[in-house]
Amino acid sequence: MGPSKPAEVPGVLQQQGVRQLVQPPELVFTVSTSYIKVWDIWDSATCVRTLISSGQVISGDACAGTTTRTIASVQGEHQINQIALNPAGTMLYAAAGNSVRIWELNRLQPIGKLTGHIGPEMCLTVNQTASNHDLVVTGSKDHYVKWDPPSLPLTGSTKGL
Repeated sequence: MGPSKPAEVPGVLQQQGVRQLVQPPELVFTVSTSYIKVWDIWDSATCVRTLISSGQVISGDACAGTTTRTIASVQGEHQINQIALNPAGTMLYAAAGNSVRIWELNRLQPIGKLTGHIGPEMCLTVNQTASNHDLVVTGSKDHYVKWDPPSLPLTGSTKGL
């Protein structure tokens, strides 16, 4: 007998942004304004955490009490423009404002922030270096492409974070 079919996540099609699936532990990430909702698709499509652009973590669905379909950002929060998982599926990176927030997925806790752009970060990708470290590459409205770790030489890129 194989695993059961994952539950449908209510409202996912109506939410803006990027969706990412990570296995295990079978989590789905949806983005809307400055919020990343973390859904457990094997547990009745439950929103288990809400990650916020500032690095805060709220248990459950922080937006569940809203009666409108429009979610406004809280003052001090930034629009999340891109999320990416590292190749191992252990870290979640989110480009918001002029920084990248990093969450460790086993505990769903923030572990750091990458800075260096002077304009909003619009795109983000994560790969792995030969030494098994995460390589984070970002593009911003400041017209720079930057990467972390900055000591890694990249052909055709502008400069490091």
